[in-house]
Amino acid sequence: MTEQTIKDRYFSLLRTSLEGSEDEVLAEAADLGRELMLTKVPLGEITRMHEEAVGRLANEAPEMTLSDAARSTTAPLTELITAYDLSFRESESLYRLLAENVTDIIWNVDMDLNFTYVSPSAERLIGYTVEEAMSQTLDKVLAPSSSETIMKILEEELAIEKKEQKDLFRVRMFEAEIRCKDGSTVWTETRASFLRDQNGQAVGILGVTRDITERMRAEEILQKEQAETLRLKTFLENVMNSMLTGLLVTDGSGKIMIINRIGQEILGTTEREAVGRPIEKLSPDLTILRKIVAPADLAQEAMVTLSDERVIPLGFTSNILRDANGREAGVLTVFKDLTEIKELRNELRAKEKLATMGEVAGGIAHEIRNPLFAISSGIQILESELRLDDEQKKTLNIIFEETMRVDRLIKQLLDFTARQELKRTSLQITTLINEVISLNRGLLQPKDIKIRKSLSEDMPPLNGDRDRIIQVLVNLLQNAIDVSRRGDTIEIICDIDEDGQYAVIQVKDNGPGIPKEQRERVFDLFFTTKKGNSGMGLAIAKKILLEHGGDIRVGPRKERGATFVVELPLE
Repeated sequence: MTEQTIKDRYFSLLRTSLEGSEDEVLAEAADLGRELMLTKVPLGEITRMHEEAVGRLANEAPEMTLSDAARSTTAPLTELITAYDLSFRESESLYRLLAENVTDIIWNVDMDLNFTYVSPSAERLIGYTVEEAMSQTLDKVLAPSSSETIMKILEEELAIEKKEQKDLFRVRMFEAEIRCKDGSTVWTETRASFLRDQNGQAVGILGVTRDITERMRAEEILQKEQAETLRLKTFLENVMNSMLTGLLVTDGSGKIMIINRIGQEILGTTEREAVGRPIEKLSPDLTILRKIVAPADLAQEAMVTLSDERVIPLGFTSNILRDANGREAGVLTVFKDLTEIKELRNELRAKEKLATMGEVAGGIAHEIRNPLFAISSGIQILESELRLDDEQKKTLNIIFEETMRVDRLIKQLLDFTARQELKRTSLQITTLINEVISLNRGLLQPKDIKIRKSLSEDMPPLNGDRDRIIQVLVNLLQNAIDVSRRGDTIEIICDIDEDGQYAVIQVKDNGPGIPKEQRERVFDLFFTTKKGNSGMGLAIAKKILLEHGGDIRVGPRKERGATFVVELPLE
């Protein structure tokens, strides 16, 4: 009940006493008296409330004087105070009965902090009899670790008491370590509030103290377990994030529960974006990662399209996770981006392929060169010893030129198969590019082909064989000229790769381009789509670049034309 509600109810009671039956008024007064005691309204406050209500009655009834109003309402006030006092005595009796039988310690101290009451349960908790406990002072009861804290709380409460506006029924809770008779200590929790006189003034402190040692011990164990759990969690996270492969855990419904750092990098996501989402939200192709095969450690491979439209080859192994009851709880997948491995495999295959082709070509070249020498020699003898007409001479000359062309082809084959020592010097690749363009002006001008250059100005030097690198660049430029139409533009770009380790040269033409199925074969020996071409130029170029520690590849397909990308290591 609020203060205003109490006042209104009491005023209504006094007004009824002037008009209603005496029994009803006294019964209502007794009920109100008990309620006021239970809500701890001080007697002084009841007296002031009565005086205020009498004044209101006199104001509302002009024919009634203040003295008349006071005399007329004496009976209800007397009955209310009697009920209040009786309820207080009954409550005090019940209070003592409870205090002497509960396990918690119930205690009172006066404002000088001297004990005025201690319940018998003190002996069970701290070993002191009631008399011994009553003779103790707070500084003797409290352990040093708690004494300062309790004194600070008391100072705060006394400061509140000096305020005009305050909660008279407020309760303060605190934990404290108290001394036992045998010298040990126990941790306790206390609920304390001020005892007040009939005027609402604080005259003492009532406290209820209970043993929380077991709770504190349980909390300590829990804290240690939580700390150990956190340590293990941190350890496992460090292990997972130190792995060189991706790790992904999904629950039974396919939602991602765990993904490590490498896994995030491979799949192009973050922990915040991935965890809690179905795996197919990252990419529909990733549902393959939940595929279980037997035996469990059998590695699988799949091409996966990611959300950023990258397509990567993934190698992975998936295993079922089971709970403590052996039921399937999810899937654990370890995976790796196989892009670099596949590139290395392809490079190794290319080297092996070149070596095999070289051995075969070398053997054939040696077998052909001997009879070819005999043929060319025979032609020269016939031409010198026989009387031939012009038509015969022309025929013999064609035969001789073709044998020379075959001989040059054989020489190329032998050069291809031979392991030539590179004559390395420090080179400026942009200078070589400009030289190659100048060397081919005679091929560019008849077709009115233009060169658009984008050459890095601060390109570091590279260490290589000048003649062999020029041979590569000439081959690429002449190929581009061959497929270009009159008035086309060939673009040559030279820059440094992202890591600053390689010079990257791109030669782009506007020719018919290279079909997808031929992109890997263009570097094979003797592969060509041009009539009259030996099909050795790009194979030789790749061999030269591999010997330099570089490589060549066909760039991304455009709407028209082809791009060849050369990489050469910088100094």
